Amino acid sequence: MKKMLMLVLLPAMTGCIRSEVKVTAPVRQDVPVKEETKKTHSPSASSSSVSVPENVQSSAGEEKKGYASSDLRRSANTVVNNMIRSGALDNPSGDKYVVTTGRIVNKTKETFKTDEIVADIKSALAVTRKVRVVGLASKNPAPKLIVSGSITHRIGHVRGKERHEYYLRLNVTDLGSGTSLWEGETPIVRRTAGVKDNKTR
Repeated sequence: MKKMLMLVLLPAMTGCIRSEVKVTAPVRQDVPVKEETKKTHSPSASSSSVSVPENVQSSAGEEKKGYASSDLRRSANTVVNNMIRSGALDNPSGDKYVVTTGRIVNKTKETFKTDEIVADIKSALAVTRKVRVVGLASKNPAPKLIVSGSITHRIGHVRGKERHEYYLRLNVTDLGSGTSLWEGETPIVRRTAGVKDNKTR
């Protein structure tokens, strides 16, 4: 009888052991849940990396770069085109004015090569074919008008921050009478991003 009772109890005991193993399996399913919880905190790290506005970063980078020759040439072309459209270089006699170029005075602390700007102004005037461009010391033909100017500096404010602005200002003067026939200016805009130009700094 004892042997028979042991044989009967043994399967029952083994069944209990197996059932306990099955009960522990759902407990292991809680591990992936903890991993999911960790993943929900990962975006907070990336959000802190964009706390600095992009426009502030770009403006800081621009301040370290000089103006490229193409930026200055663009400003020279713009102000000369405004001059032509104003009619200041239209000679009432129908002949072309003989024009020369004078100095461009740099009134800023920025390093601009004004001789290159003068060359750009000469080219812009010649391309219009509205005038004859000669040197300042030319005698035949002698210049009637002179185009000269300056580079000025202003401080603007954008969203409470200072912004340094530079302007190319030109004027047309009658050499005989000293009368100013036209004045105009245009901003020098830095558009050549990512290009270092040693000529202008």
